[in-house]
Amino acid sequence: MCASLDEFCEAIVESEFMETRPCRRRWTEEEKAILRRWHGHITDEEIGEILGRSEIGVMMYWKRELHLPAPMTDPAYISGRKIAELLGADSHQSPMWIDRGIMPGEYLPRRDNRLHRRVLWSDFIEWIKNPENWVWFHIEKVKDEGLREIIREAQKEWADEWWTTRQVADFHHVTPKDVLRYIGLGRIKARHVVNISGRDRGRWAYWFVLRSEATRKELVFIHNRKRIL
Repeated sequence: MCASLDEFCEAIVESEFMETRPCRRRWTEEEKAILRRWHGHITDEEIGEILGRSEIGVMMYWKRELHLPAPMTDPAYISGRKIAELLGADSHQSPMWIDRGIMPGEYLPRRDNRLHRRVLWSDFIEWIKNPENWVWFHIEKVKDEGLREIIREAQKEWADEWWTTRQVADFHHVTPKDVLRYIGLGRIKARHVVNISGRDRGRWAYWFVLRSEATRKELVFIHNRKRIL
C-alpha cells in the first residue's frame, strides 16, 4: 500500500504510462527542444497538444527523462510570495509589482484559477540594484543580509536617496502642503507613486523627491510673499 496520497497518485500515473509505453513513439530532438522551451511557461496539456502527445506522457518525460525541475520549485526563479518575505514587504505588494510590470515576472501555468507569480533570480537582483525601484519598499525592512549588501553597494554608487514630502518639508522648515504646492507648480521635480500598498489600486499615492533635487540652492520657498529660510 502507498504511504501517502501523492505516492498513490503517482502509482496510478506510472501504471497508465507503462500501459501505453509499447505504443509510444520515440521522442525526437526537436520535440525535446520544444518541451524544454515551454516547460514551466505553459501547461503540460498545452505542450502535449503542440507535440501530439498526452499530458501524462509529457509530464513523465520531463520528470523522468529530462530531469527538469517542477515549475513551482525551479531554483532559477523566486516566487512572488518569497520576494515579499525577503524584502519585508506586504504580501500584496510583490504580486502588484509583477501584475503592473513594475517588476519583470511571469505567471505559472495552472489549471485552476489561482495566480502564481515568479521572477527569474537574475531579474530580481537587477531590480533590487536599481534605485528607481527603491520607492516601492522600505530598504530598512529588507530581511535578507545578502540583499541588504547588494543595496548598500548600489547606494554608494548612486550617492543620492529618495525623500518623502515630509523629509523635504523638514529640511526647508515648511509644511508638507508647501512641498506639494511646489510640486504642483512644477518648481520641484517629483515622482508620483500610485498604489504603493498594493491593496487598493489608485487609492494610495505618494510623492518622492530626490535629495539632490530637494537640497539644490535654487530651491527657495516663498509664502505670503516672504522667503522661508
